[in-house]
Amino acid sequence: MDVAELARQEPMETDGEPADQDEQQWLAELYTLVRSAAGIDVADVSPPLLRQYIVSAVTPFLRCCALYFHLLTGVRAPAELQQALPLTAQLPHLLRYLGLDSLCVPQATDCHSALYELVFRWCRHSAASLAQTPVRLFSPGRVSRLIDLPHEYSDLIIQASSFRCECGESDAALSPVLCLVCGVMLCSDVACTRDRLLSRRGMEGHALSCGAGVGLLLLVRRCKLYLVHSVADAIARKALFPPPYVDRFGEVDQGLRRSNPLTLQLEQYAKLNRLWLSHGVSDEVTRYMEEFSSGMILD
Repeated sequence: MDVAELARQEPMETDGEPADQDEQQWLAELYTLVRSAAGIDVADVSPPLLRQYIVSAVTPFLRCCALYFHLLTGVRAPAELQQALPLTAQLPHLLRYLGLDSLCVPQATDCHSALYELVFRWCRHSAASLAQTPVRLFSPGRVSRLIDLPHEYSDLIIQASSFRCECGESDAALSPVLCLVCGVMLCSDVACTRDRLLSRRGMEGHALSCGAGVGLLLLVRRCKLYLVHSVADAIARKALFPPPYVDRFGEVDQGLRRSNPLTLQLEQYAKLNRLWLSHGVSDEVTRYMEEFSSGMILD
């Protein structure tokens, strides 16, 4: 929801502790400061409603912080956080458990000046471009997942057949690669990417820009899945991993040698998604490289 629409909304009922008026006013001032620094027209907003939307957006993150704090220190969470309370009712208990006095920073003058300087630096950065996009508040609670794949592998083949590489080579579309993180189609042809590897483009460069060095790339024409761990200024490492498509016997066909119809195995794709979510791709690549160097993997 656009934050500018908050002025046209009515405050909602909350089950938490009543918010401090100074805190509400401070958040409204910060909202005005951010829009002004970004060059966006300043709109009137209801301080209570603005705080409610900030609470709904920040509480899921604070819950993750509390869980991490508990696992790190062993300090038990209060009984209130172990009950099924609404998000607005959990906030004061989360703040106390994490040792935070308030939703906002201390009101000291020096903190104000440092915060204002930080806001202006962020908003005036060339990469921010806040003036080109609406300012929105949203909940960060949705868990990321890999892209949706078609049930029939033949549909993926048809999708890849229309791919054309930006390099313009006539035979570059023979080796399209699908990124399972963002869904973009890449070119893996050696002749196409040889001159671009120095600039960290191609498959390895995409892993750096898309997944912070972690990539899950499906070589469509051969039904081979590669896990990629790419680090800046270093040679990328790759590992073969069973693709999520199997034939009617439940077997994978890497290389499409048997030409049997393949369908998506949801259990295997869910396993791959859990591996990606748990940051296990790099460990899987390392294990594969160790087995390959020891001769346990022949192909």
